[in-house]
Amino acid sequence: MAAPNDDGALLTPNAQAAQRKAPVVTGLSPKEGIPGTQITIRGENLGANPNDLIGLYICGTDCLMTSRWESPHKIIARVGQAKGGLGDVLVATKSGGKGAATVKFRVYTVQIGPLQESAVWVDESRTVPGREPAGNAATALVDEDPLGISDETDERNKLSESALAELFPDGTGNRRLENFVPAWFLLETHRGASFNDLKTGLSYMQRQAKTMREGPKDLLKSNLYSFISCVDSLAALHDKLQLEKNTRGWPLTKNLQEKVVESKDTADKLFHDVLNRKDRADATRNALSVLTRFKFIFFLPQSIEANLLKGEYSVVLNDYARAKSLFGESDIPLFKEAMGEVENKMGVFKRTLKERLVEMPSTYEDQVKIIRYLLMLDPESDPGWDCLTAHHCWLENVLWEAQGKFWISSKDSISSESGSDIDDKLVREIPQRYDFVEATIAVLTTKLEPFWKLAQAYIAGPLSAKSVAHREDDIEQMLMNTINVSSWLMLNALLPESLPSAVVEQYGDRFVKWPPANRDEDVHLLAALRNLRTCVSSLLEQEFPLSQQQPLAELCMTIRLKCLSRVIERSRDAILALHMKENWKIQTSESEYSKTQLPDLFENQIAEVLPVINQILSHSAFKGETDLFAKETFRIMIVDLFELLVTSLKETIERLVRFPRDVTGQIMRPANLALGTNSGTLGRESMGSGAQVKGKKLLIALSNVDYCLQFSLGAVCQRLADNGVKYADHVLAKSRQAFVALRTQLIKAYIGAKCAPFSELIDPIDYSKTVEVAEVSNYVKDLVLCVVFVQAELFLVASQFTTHVMSFVVRAVVDRLSAYFDKIDAASFSQAAATQAVIDVAAFEESVTTYLTSETRQLLNSVRAKFSARVDHHLFQQCLRDYRSRMRLTLLSLQDTSSQDTSSV
Repeated sequence: MAAPNDDGALLTPNAQAAQRKAPVVTGLSPKEGIPGTQITIRGENLGANPNDLIGLYICGTDCLMTSRWESPHKIIARVGQAKGGLGDVLVATKSGGKGAATVKFRVYTVQIGPLQESAVWVDESRTVPGREPAGNAATALVDEDPLGISDETDERNKLSESALAELFPDGTGNRRLENFVPAWFLLETHRGASFNDLKTGLSYMQRQAKTMREGPKDLLKSNLYSFISCVDSLAALHDKLQLEKNTRGWPLTKNLQEKVVESKDTADKLFHDVLNRKDRADATRNALSVLTRFKFIFFLPQSIEANLLKGEYSVVLNDYARAKSLFGESDIPLFKEAMGEVENKMGVFKRTLKERLVEMPSTYEDQVKIIRYLLMLDPESDPGWDCLTAHHCWLENVLWEAQGKFWISSKDSISSESGSDIDDKLVREIPQRYDFVEATIAVLTTKLEPFWKLAQAYIAGPLSAKSVAHREDDIEQMLMNTINVSSWLMLNALLPESLPSAVVEQYGDRFVKWPPANRDEDVHLLAALRNLRTCVSSLLEQEFPLSQQQPLAELCMTIRLKCLSRVIERSRDAILALHMKENWKIQTSESEYSKTQLPDLFENQIAEVLPVINQILSHSAFKGETDLFAKETFRIMIVDLFELLVTSLKETIERLVRFPRDVTGQIMRPANLALGTNSGTLGRESMGSGAQVKGKKLLIALSNVDYCLQFSLGAVCQRLADNGVKYADHVLAKSRQAFVALRTQLIKAYIGAKCAPFSELIDPIDYSKTVEVAEVSNYVKDLVLCVVFVQAELFLVASQFTTHVMSFVVRAVVDRLSAYFDKIDAASFSQAAATQAVIDVAAFEESVTTYLTSETRQLLNSVRAKFSARVDHHLFQQCLRDYRSRMRLTLLSLQDTSSQDTSSV
């Protein structure tokens, strides 16, 4: 606030800065005078107002009581009873402190005549020659040279009085004054005298002093005749007076008495005005002395009001303590009345302090000062508890008011967005709920510390006049209530579904219903978690017990779990959406395992969220933070989440191969398919929808699954373990099981898709029409070509599965053939038909011998055994030779087993 100048106007900040400069006196008018002289002081920074002037010293004498402030450049004052000589004129102000002077004032004394006006008593014995003793009458009027020498120095070479005053600021050349300086006298009257003249003058002074000591005796000797004549005259006068008394009754003395009375009346008239002025001056002086002595008590009420407005409470208490010690037990009515007024002002002061104490917000230092002031005024009171209660209520009100303010802002923002353009809606700001959480954390970080420090100081004793041990539980409950309310408010803003029902019932409708959150706010939730962790760490650094921060720690844990689930859910959705990016292009790798870009995209997606997962799972943000894996309920849930995340690629691959799902969301698996068993029957119906999937895509998907089993799953789980995920080995084991099951499903689907044409070739066979045997049947050649096509596709896409898959394909064909021959009667076959059947079976066996198993061979042998008795062996050998010759390249391709698969389903 700007301060008023001389005319009452407000000063600018530059003027205020100038007022803070030290005062400087640059001019005096007049520059010399006697005590009581009124002088005008001019200079710079002489005070912003009359109250700013706190000191005025002229020649070492305090003249503040007689001063009158005119402006920052002018002060009028009267000189006090200062000693003679030159002295400084110093001004002191509140804003600038003690100043300096560039000029000096000279004080001198004069002998005042009996008819001159004066405010002091005049010693007339020194001014009226008639009242001097006879021996001093002449010396009172005659000022002789005490040295008895003459000084013929030129007047132009004599030192001026001002120069002498500078040389001797505290002295004078007047021999009648107490501060007489002989050097001043010599320089003033005998500056041109030589040293011998001065020695002569000293001898003269010694003789004069001796003469004055022997004066009465010598005077009597030298004037004996005159003394005798005076005695005779006095004796004659006495005789005449005696005769006059006896004859006429003292008429002479009567006239003399009348003259004396007349002289007295005349003198009284002459000095009446002088005596009245003296009496008035004495009365004024006595009144000023009383006011000066007791002005403290009389001006104390006004001083209390002024200091109260300025906030200088310590000055008020010091003045009150001083007044109470000086006048508290006084029986003088005047002082009693003054103390009564002071007590009234102190009552107002006490009420003001109490109002200021409970007025929030307030700093810790101000609260401590006010509490101590109130304890000094009333030791039996408990202002510390009042302050703590008010601070606690204010903190909770701040939290609830902040919730309402940000909630209203969020409603306004929603209403404004509803009418905005689509482009404007794309620009998203931080939702108000997260701003509210940040504001709540700021309140806990900045506003809770003063309350805690005040509580500790209150319990320790400096802010209480008596024991307050019984208040410790109440203070701790206050702190817990504040932290609980803040944690519930933040939980309601971030995760309202996690708010306990008991808390909702307790506070009723005080919790607002925030607008529903969307999935794009996860980054803000993570930021809120970081801020909350920083808040807990800051409170711990401020020596808040961890037990009191348990609600905040639990809130951190709840948000961590929610963040983790949301991050995994978003990552899972991103992985599931990878089927849109699959290009079905085989990539070559250093290993023998082929793949597309899908496993790499999967690993990259996992790598993107690992820093966030590490941040969430880390429990070193503050001392005592809970490890999420420490509790079994959390551990099971988290392990399941990560298993769901890792196996998301399995669902992506299932989407790529378009496995149908039932109403429960489960994959519909092919029925009646048991690979590697004699009871398995592979047909078009058994493959179900798997036969509808293109074989090449199934192989590519199978390659990706196999690559993940060999490399991706282990690498991903190792990265999870490196980023704080415990029990990653369990996640890896369960994920492997899921991928192995998918691998089996894909193999079954591929086999089912590739074996469907075999049924179409085998079902139309009819050996009953066979009349002549010429060569291997065409259906066998077609079967072998289909097998070659399957093998070629395996070599191109997934060579590591060639042996394994081809074994099952061949087994499926053999099973189908075996089933066909089991249905017919071998006895009804003619020799040509039997020979043809054995030739066909042997040709097929010789073609796929690389992929035959012992069980498959047994099945083929059992078929041949039915017709072996009626086979034409010569024709059998001839047909096989022709078949080997004509199908040489085909047979060679089926014999290439350079890429063997050692894996098992």
